[in-house]
Amino acid sequence: MRHLAFSALAALVFAVFPLAASTQQADQSATPAVQPAVLTNTPTVTPAQNDIQIGAQAPDSLSTDAPTQMASDPEFRAAIASAAPLLPAAYATQPFRLRLHHTHTLEDIDIVYRIGDNYQPEAIAQLDYFLRDHRTFDVKAFDPREFDLLHDILVRLDRPDAEIDIVCGYRSQWSNELLRASSRGVAEHSQHMLGHAIDIQVPGASTERLRDAALSLNEGGVGYYPTTHFVHVDVGAIRTWTYAPRRSRRHAHLRTASHHRTAHHRRPAHAVGL
Repeated sequence: MRHLAFSALAALVFAVFPLAASTQQADQSATPAVQPAVLTNTPTVTPAQNDIQIGAQAPDSLSTDAPTQMASDPEFRAAIASAAPLLPAAYATQPFRLRLHHTHTLEDIDIVYRIGDNYQPEAIAQLDYFLRDHRTFDVKAFDPREFDLLHDILVRLDRPDAEIDIVCGYRSQWSNELLRASSRGVAEHSQHMLGHAIDIQVPGASTERLRDAALSLNEGGVGYYPTTHFVHVDVGAIRTWTYAPRRSRRHAHLRTASHHRTAHHRRPAHAVGL
């Protein structure tokens, strides 16, 4: 039921933030340019006081008021209110904070997205905007449990206040096909397209250590990319894989393996969703 709610929410988001006609007609051999921008939030635990400032002008098709519009939508707020955290908070008023840096847009965000067991709609909307497709500017409603996953990984690394580098957040179908044309490490039905996956790095932590921290949580899919130095984490079915192009061959090698982990609340995956 939760995934159905977020599917409906995703459809609503695309209706509110349509892709510009000029982007739809763009030559798919080129990638739209993105100017650097910085998003900042006031360092408080009160979501209503979180502020967002854009340092670069967004395309006309994507208003800088997008997070506010999204957060004020009744269906969006209802979906956020019904979302259940991966793990209950230890204390009813415990704040959950994320500090993120986007490696493509050069944006930064520091925000409290959850207090206790309650996700904060305004903060979630800002994170959704932050994680938009940097090629097409499409915004997707993420499953908020994905943010819990990022938070829990930092806790496992014993670095709860560390900043996470975002290599890839939401990926539109256009972007997914663009990447698939040049890499076998991109799935046709990627979890990124569902708002269920994020590719990450944590400065100061090796890719191997980051992978092990994600695996230890037993909370979803974990993809290990040692050559390009990032880890894919998602809240889909539990599965693991490693993608490392062989230098001695022209084609890439994708190794998918079932990790010996158990989860009573998830069904086994039938295909890898990268």
